[in-house]
Amino acid sequence: MSTNKDQKDMAAGVEERMASDVLAMLNNLLKRAHPNASDGSAGVAMRSADSFARDIAAKLTRARQETQVDLDEVDWGVIVDDAVQDWFKEAEDAAPLIKIFTEAIDAGVFDDRFDFVIDVADCTSATLALERLAPQEPKWGADDARNMWAVRRVKDPARLTQMAEDIISGKAVAYGLLSESLISNPNLPFEMAHRLSLAWKGSRDFGWPLFARPDATPEVLAKWSDDWDKEATQAVAKHPNTSIETLKRMAMGKHPCTFQSALSSPRMPQEFINGRAHSGHPDVRIIVARKTKDPAILEKLAADVIPDIRVEAVQNEHTPAHVISAIAKTDKDMSVVTAAARKLTDATELLALAERLTDKFDEGLRRAILQNPNSCDIAKTVAVLVSGHRGTS
Repeated sequence: MSTNKDQKDMAAGVEERMASDVLAMLNNLLKRAHPNASDGSAGVAMRSADSFARDIAAKLTRARQETQVDLDEVDWGVIVDDAVQDWFKEAEDAAPLIKIFTEAIDAGVFDDRFDFVIDVADCTSATLALERLAPQEPKWGADDARNMWAVRRVKDPARLTQMAEDIISGKAVAYGLLSESLISNPNLPFEMAHRLSLAWKGSRDFGWPLFARPDATPEVLAKWSDDWDKEATQAVAKHPNTSIETLKRMAMGKHPCTFQSALSSPRMPQEFINGRAHSGHPDVRIIVARKTKDPAILEKLAADVIPDIRVEAVQNEHTPAHVISAIAKTDKDMSVVTAAARKLTDATELLALAERLTDKFDEGLRRAILQNPNSCDIAKTVAVLVSGHRGTS
């Protein structure tokens, strides 16, 4: 079994090797990008590279010390990625190294070992730096790196449309991340973005960049409205271009994630929400209790057999005061009573709840009484004394 010291020594070794590998990679990249450098620029760039490597090593050390977990549980890739982003954003001497990346990408001189350059180019701070250092638009069609750079940076709709056509026709080598990045470029006309997503023969991986676009059409959003993924249906339900008809159809769906997302949409008409109050599905009724503005429906849901639904009904601002008072007196579930205690305005009713604490203590109810500005001093004193008595018993 390894000791704490063994773990630390091993971690230090990992950090040193990683920093050394990064620096060796940058050295190799610099030599290939500047084989005949003689003006001192190479030395400046490598001092920047050395700072970069040392900064990554320091961040790895700090992350390991903060996590206090086994080495096998440390996600070194995430730590390095965060270090790269921080360095490009904060380091004073980042510019020379960014220039190496810029020139290397444009010259196509790096190989598979330099894949993280693509990730760096995707960072907001690094992208801004690259645009300052290399304002010209990158070339398209030479290699994967320049293609990726191009689909992310080109703004001309005509050029982007041609890139999409090249991918669809097979003229350009297609891979998922390239297509996803091109679809996500807001300057690519939406119709072409949709065509590109369909070119992947039924793959659903490209729905995300499609319906994340502000110009997503109601027709495309409707096609993705019954997706099994909760985050996908939430995005569709929230999109301003999703039609009310699509939202209603989603609300009648079988998948909980689908009808929950649709019913929770602020654009869902109140009359439709109210019409679902009698649903046999508890997840539907709980959303109705949260969203409806109809006092009669809220009074009915406040008597539901499911405590969570009663809580939502009590918390709804449109629930009548007499309903909340009745629940505070009669409900057997303390979570419901506590929700009612937070909204009571009658000091006498709050005092009665405080006295109930002497028979059946509940911390949530005690806090609700203390925090309610309508509680009288006697009620608050009872709540404090009951807690103190429990602490000494």
